[in-house]
Amino acid sequence: MTIPAFAQITGHAPYPWQERLYASLLAGTLPTAADVSTGGGKTTAVLLHLIALANGAPLARRIAYVVDRRAVVDQTASVIRHWVERLTSCPDLVRRFDDLAAFPAKAPVIIGVLRGGLADDSEWRLDPARPAVLVGTVDMIGSRLLFSGYGNGRSRRAMDAGLLGQDTALYLDEAHLSPGFVGLIRALEGQRIDGPRPGFRGMTLSATDTASGNVLRLDAADLAHPELRRRLDVPKMLQLESAPDRATRLQRMVELAAELSGSVVLYVRTVRDAIALYNGLRKRLKGQAERIGILTGTLRGAERETFAASSVWQAFQPQRLRGTESYWLIATAAGEVGVDLDADHAVMDLAPMDAMIQRLGRVSRTGHRAAQVLVVIDTGALDKINKRLEDFERKAQKPVEAAQEKVEEARAKLEALEAEPKTATKKRAAAEKALEKQQAKLQQALEQKAEAEPPPSEIALTRTVQLLETLTDVSPSALRHIPADQLAAASEQRATPVPLHPETVQALSLTAAHVEVPLEPLLHGVSLEPEAPDVYLCWRWDVPQLVAAGAAAAVDALALFRPEPQELARVPIQTANELLAAAVKRCAELPLLIRDARGRIQAHQLKAEERLPALAYATLFLPSHAGGLRDGLPDPKSAAPVEDVADTTERMRLAPGDTPPDWIDAATTLSIPIPDAENGADLDEADARELVYVVRHYDAALAGEDSDITRLALKPQTLEDHSQRVSAAARRIGEALALPPALLESLAAASAGHDSGKGLRLWQRAASVNGGTPMAKARHGRFRPALLGGYRHEFGSLTDAERAGADELTLHLIAAHHGWSRPGFPDRRQWGPELPPELATTAAQAAAARYGQLQAQLGPWQLAWLEALLKAADAFVSAGRDQHNGIVMADTEDKAHAVDH
Repeated sequence: MTIPAFAQITGHAPYPWQERLYASLLAGTLPTAADVSTGGGKTTAVLLHLIALANGAPLARRIAYVVDRRAVVDQTASVIRHWVERLTSCPDLVRRFDDLAAFPAKAPVIIGVLRGGLADDSEWRLDPARPAVLVGTVDMIGSRLLFSGYGNGRSRRAMDAGLLGQDTALYLDEAHLSPGFVGLIRALEGQRIDGPRPGFRGMTLSATDTASGNVLRLDAADLAHPELRRRLDVPKMLQLESAPDRATRLQRMVELAAELSGSVVLYVRTVRDAIALYNGLRKRLKGQAERIGILTGTLRGAERETFAASSVWQAFQPQRLRGTESYWLIATAAGEVGVDLDADHAVMDLAPMDAMIQRLGRVSRTGHRAAQVLVVIDTGALDKINKRLEDFERKAQKPVEAAQEKVEEARAKLEALEAEPKTATKKRAAAEKALEKQQAKLQQALEQKAEAEPPPSEIALTRTVQLLETLTDVSPSALRHIPADQLAAASEQRATPVPLHPETVQALSLTAAHVEVPLEPLLHGVSLEPEAPDVYLCWRWDVPQLVAAGAAAAVDALALFRPEPQELARVPIQTANELLAAAVKRCAELPLLIRDARGRIQAHQLKAEERLPALAYATLFLPSHAGGLRDGLPDPKSAAPVEDVADTTERMRLAPGDTPPDWIDAATTLSIPIPDAENGADLDEADARELVYVVRHYDAALAGEDSDITRLALKPQTLEDHSQRVSAAARRIGEALALPPALLESLAAASAGHDSGKGLRLWQRAASVNGGTPMAKARHGRFRPALLGGYRHEFGSLTDAERAGADELTLHLIAAHHGWSRPGFPDRRQWGPELPPELATTAAQAAAARYGQLQAQLGPWQLAWLEALLKAADAFVSAGRDQHNGIVMADTEDKAHAVDH
């Protein structure tokens, strides 16, 4: 089958399996799984989906591409972004993508990277009708699907769940690494409700997939394809070496790598070993130190960007020009899975067989030359593992054998009694009871043995060595001949999926309530060796000032001046705790900010003797003077101040006395009063010292925040103007998605009335609007939330719409557009002072009941998706996008498309 523009975009003709997948997608069918060898082009499933969508396939508009390793996210997004850039040379495809969208955009397909909370890309949320590709990890995308996006606040949790759980197809790369998440995908499919747009669907991708059902596998045509055949058959000659201990192993790896030429990758399992190899290799190859690099999942974004542009990284790209110079790359698991590396040779330590296969897939990936693969085994560590296994078998097996003997004795007695017809019934009953008792003891002994069993990863290492000793060539073709049972025995045992019950989803979707449901088992399954939670680290000089100003000020400051990828390093929670403890010990007292997994901001002035705060899945903001970063890698021992890389030419922070940029008058700004250092109180406004956050281009992500920072916009907007424009934008979105007329009218009506509660004089005073025309949005200014007394303008808008006779869906969309009304407004302070208490109580109770009824009717994800459409329109208008790019929206009855693209 011909795949339009595929060769033009990728630079090569499709493989047979890609043609079969395209045919399936064109018919609107997403296979359950694809079993394709590493290097076989699995990521092109995204491109095939997009091309099929452009050619009329009834597929989801959004694609979520999930990878297991956080370090791979940006590179995968870069590959997909490159395809989209090439796609712009295909005008027919561009036109079709634009025809699907509600609004024009700079790119025909939006690429988003989900990193967690404030660090997420937000462009993909603005037009739910435009095709988009979202790339993220199991944690980042999975938590969002479950209404609990790590780092997301209340409002965005429901929005992201709706956008990812409806009209989205999920592709899980290297699915064998995430069996728990595979189980979740299937559970989500089982609970989907399609509605006007397709419900959630998922497809797994792996080189070792054992899925059943509609599975796409390589067939004879693939194996006969010259390009794919070359990649599968290229010789990768295996050589095993032994070292008695860790130090000797690292030294031997350095020696072997230094003797190889070309692009040489060195794989190790720990960051500690990677740093030791990096230093050792630089010492041995003094004159070639600039041709040695290191890649770990903990590398900070700024340093990662620098490395990605380096000659070392370019030397491992598949399409490089192969020269005479040699380069060396030291990598942890961050360089194993999903990374499009192509090394000429490899030196590595021992890892379970599934990890070894991933590593080998990055060696001679394109099949251009035979490769050497050198594995250095720490026999000292392996001997200790073998001894533990032998001791375990000897000690743990004895009680089992003894219990088995007792069972056999009891069974023999029972059988003997049954052979005698005259045996008394009581004797037989006693014998049966004795057998049951011994069987229970045997079961107990087996369970105790299982609990005492060494870690599965250690068992996998010993079996991997046994398997490797039988191989001389580790090419993909050779690996495909390994019996499945042997491969499974030598691979790290993964988790068992946890069922997702509808009742659990109901609890998770109550985003305005304080319902705590553990996500880790749902995302990763149950495992004897669970992975530790991650933590983002971000260093900024203004953390002490924000801590002094208080958590409320920090909420707004971090929302407007959110962390960018270059600022962030991601580490296991143990490393984060060690780094924080070391920093507190050095500084005696350490100001810090934490945005936790539920998007809540905490401000701390931590002292050495105090208990460390909970950090799982949080973003930790440290002052620059705290230290903890060396050469871009988090290091608890490093005391040197960390360079703050948050300011750019497009945004900056201004301390008192700093010179503002010449474009500040056209920028969005936020002023944070700096408390008086002596008494902690604010100065009089006339004398206030302020920390000013200046953003040149309005960030549409602000519209999804929970606080009243949402009052900021590209330009001031009156309440009437804003409401009319949001309604027009929502109508365009609904029409682009072909919503049924009734749904479309409810969406447009809700959008027109969503902010009417801001017309209350109380809200206008808090927004510093003193008389005149009621305003909905401002570019500058200070908001005084204390004046509101807890009042939520959505509740005021809701009661206005009730009096106007709005339908049930319209009322809910109004109530929920900042994440409340899930399930309602339980706090009386949210009701405001103007409505009589009896009427306010009735309205609040009705809001909660309405939510339950609509969720039962539409399903959790479809209801959240409809809420997201209003939120998207609100964000689009707040960003001023409706007055740019030639969009004509004055007439809400006319979906006038752009006059210029």
